[in-house]
Amino acid sequence: MRILLFIGLLIALVSGVQAEELINYSEEIGPYVVSFSLPELQSGPVEFERDISQTETLNGIVDDIYELTMYSGGRWVGALTIDSFGEDVEFDLEQRLDDQVKYFEALGFLVTPARREIDNTPGTISKVRDVPNDADLFNFFYQKDMRTTVQGGVVFTWDQTVPLLRTINVTSSSAP
Repeated sequence: MRILLFIGLLIALVSGVQAEELINYSEEIGPYVVSFSLPELQSGPVEFERDISQTETLNGIVDDIYELTMYSGGRWVGALTIDSFGEDVEFDLEQRLDDQVKYFEALGFLVTPARREIDNTPGTISKVRDVPNDADLFNFFYQKDMRTTVQGGVVFTWDQTVPLLRTINVTSSSAP
């Protein structure tokens, strides 16, 4: 009898465990389409605010900046910036990660850095811990191609951030 009760309980537990449903997002900004998936957030679906700007470097190269700011329940939950450079550039990921750690540590945060593939590309991610406020920021960066970088930061839990990192895809909307 105990064995049957145990098996019944085990079946009930296993059948009650379901994979969390992901919500797919796809947003156009300038010449890019940004898509990713997130679990359902308690504060509601993610809404986006777009900003497109342009800057010129000292040597006359024009860079285009495409920013998606994310809100849920009226609260800021993250941002994604695509930099489109006017000439080829190459970033040293190790140096960029070191600089990022130094920057956040100088502001008093605890930082856990790592290298990680993002959008099928070598990238970096850092967990930036704000101990007094018991909050985390996950900050990531990758170079999509020689003229395009993607960086972002989200204040989701790690379990909510993982699907974004696994599914983010930035493509040119003008690509055939």
